Amino acid sequence: MLAALAAAAAPLVVLHTAPAVDLAADGMGWLVPASAGLLLGAASIATLIELVAGLRRGPLAALLRAGSAAALAGTGMLVLMAGGSTALPVLIGALLVLASVIPDRAGTTVRDVRGRMSIAVAMLVIAEAAVVAALLPVTAEVIDAAAMPFLAAAIAFAGLAAIVRAGTTFGAASGLLGIGAAALALDRGGGAELAVGLAALTASALVATWAAIGGRREAQPIEPGSLPPVIDHLAEGVMQFDGRLQLRGWNPAAAALLDLKPDAAGARLEDLLGLSLSQLPAASETVRQRTPVGGIDLTLHRDAETLTVVLHDPGVSSDVERLGRELRATLEELLQARRTVELQRAELDRATTTDRLTGVGNRQAILDRLRLEVAEARRYQHPVAAVLLDVDGFTAINTGQGIVVADEVLREIALRMRVRIREADALGRVGSGSFLALLPHTEADGAAAFADALRRRIAERAIQTAVAPITVTVSVGVTVMHPGDDLDADALLARATEALVSAQQAGGNRIALDRLHGLARLGDARSAERDDEADAG
Repeated sequence: MLAALAAAAAPLVVLHTAPAVDLAADGMGWLVPASAGLLLGAASIATLIELVAGLRRGPLAALLRAGSAAALAGTGMLVLMAGGSTALPVLIGALLVLASVIPDRAGTTVRDVRGRMSIAVAMLVIAEAAVVAALLPVTAEVIDAAAMPFLAAAIAFAGLAAIVRAGTTFGAASGLLGIGAAALALDRGGGAELAVGLAALTASALVATWAAIGGRREAQPIEPGSLPPVIDHLAEGVMQFDGRLQLRGWNPAAAALLDLKPDAAGARLEDLLGLSLSQLPAASETVRQRTPVGGIDLTLHRDAETLTVVLHDPGVSSDVERLGRELRATLEELLQARRTVELQRAELDRATTTDRLTGVGNRQAILDRLRLEVAEARRYQHPVAAVLLDVDGFTAINTGQGIVVADEVLREIALRMRVRIREADALGRVGSGSFLALLPHTEADGAAAFADALRRRIAERAIQTAVAPITVTVSVGVTVMHPGDDLDADALLARATEALVSAQQAGGNRIALDRLHGLARLGDARSAERDDEADAG
């Protein structure tokens, strides 16, 4: 390979030492356009081949080389269009070639299809951007001024890639790319150096194409019998195919079902099983199919590199298979029974903690939550508010309007309270017409605002019942446990009850704060006026 590269570089020395040659004057003006056309065609073919390989199997190196070949195709297009300097596209091509060396040697693959598409698009955009930059007048001047450093860097990148991959077709392609960059750097405007450079770049694209087609096939030899030994003892047939859908391994059961010979390695999937590409699963998926001939059931699983096929002949039955089916049926029954028990347990838990009439927590559940919130407030030193609400005149509603109307009133009030509480709050029914709301991390002002808004919402909107709309009011007692308070759940509930009684004794339809606030009562303007008149009397 070194001798071939030296022979390819020899014309550069001759051209550099000889006088400038004007190809147009010598009747060879067609040579440069022809070389550019060949480069454009060869590099385009290399781009397509590397793109297909990268998108199908996911090697990162193939996607990088597709971008490099696209940049070289842009170089040929620039020459055909008599555009700007080709230095930047050649530099991009050499840089991407060097960047593909490490993932190629490490066997790095991109398993996600979306990731492959993103990298492929990015590579093509980079190659196209280099060509566009060479054509635009604003950027073309900058590229022309830096043409020699760009080409020198391209020579260095391509030479390093050739050294790292010496002795391979890829190394030869990299070396030819460096020779082409050197010829473009030596171009004195006569045209001969440009023609030689384009020829070297064309040869680089052709060698890269050969490496993509033939070299990859050599790098992935077919090895029959590559399945784990335990597969040989399975009653079902197992076959493994490579990325090109060629047979690589099979077990004795598969050989018996399909009459496979020892030399069957390399046979194609469609020849063995009669399946088309449209019937194959996508990456990391599993599908079930049936062969067109013989009626064999197939389970196909595909990953980034291989396709595994499990074969089962439905016409073959045995005691082992019958026992397997019975075992699977028993397991399914057990799983179904377990799911039923879990659902019943969840329903039982809900029934024991929920008030059947209103759907909120029952008395025991909300009192248990009160003890928990008080314990956490004492431990973590944060406030917790208790809001105790009672329907004014609920006994009269129950006896005068009937149980049905009273139940509808309770359900509507519970619904209006549930709409206003936060996810971290708790709500429960603690008496015939009483509800307790717990508001963690809430101070007195916030609890009072919550209670007053709730009081107004209930009083201002009539409740639709089966008999007639009915307007009800509520009295609310509010208390807050502050950090440092030496209270338990019973004491906090007693405070809320005391505040509720104060609101009821003041005439109802109002809220009252606890003893720390002097049993302050808050209500609407009319209630306040009645209080003032009573105090004056």
